[in-house]
Amino acid sequence: MTCAFVPPPTATAAPAWLVVDAARCWREARDRGHAVLPILFARLEIRRAGFITPAIDALLATHESWSGRRFCAGHAATHELTDDEHEILGLLGGGLPLRADRAARPSLTAVMQVALRSTRIILRAIVGPGLPAPAAPHDAPIFFVPTEEHAPDPVRATTHSVRVSWEP
Repeated sequence: MTCAFVPPPTATAAPAWLVVDAARCWREARDRGHAVLPILFARLEIRRAGFITPAIDALLATHESWSGRRFCAGHAATHELTDDEHEILGLLGGGLPLRADRAARPSLTAVMQVALRSTRIILRAIVGPGLPAPAAPHDAPIFFVPTEEHAPDPVRATTHSVRVSWEP
């Protein structure tokens, strides 16, 4: 199985095309009955974004459950976006509200919101401020997308020091 990369039309579209490329690879792996996570990780790791794999997998699987239908991804060799790809990008970018009335399973709307917020947070860690930060709703104080004012220090975000001590 191969997941072909469709290059972004512009540098500013790179976060969107990362998501589109991942969604298309995810769809192809699922349709062929392959283990999705290893294939999607290998695809994303080419651009050093492998750690977003579980978030993308959870987001797309949750979208299918929430909407009650199969996620429709475009062909890997085209720049044309499907309605579902447009919807996911709109939801991640904050320009499209998540409406429970469009859901086949409205009880999963809160789960879908968490999947979207988690994916936004990880995308911002990968691409930095290139991904717009939608305003967090007032009724959602626990999960939020950091604003420029509260963005993590890139030096600290990329430098990790872990100490583990085991006591008998």
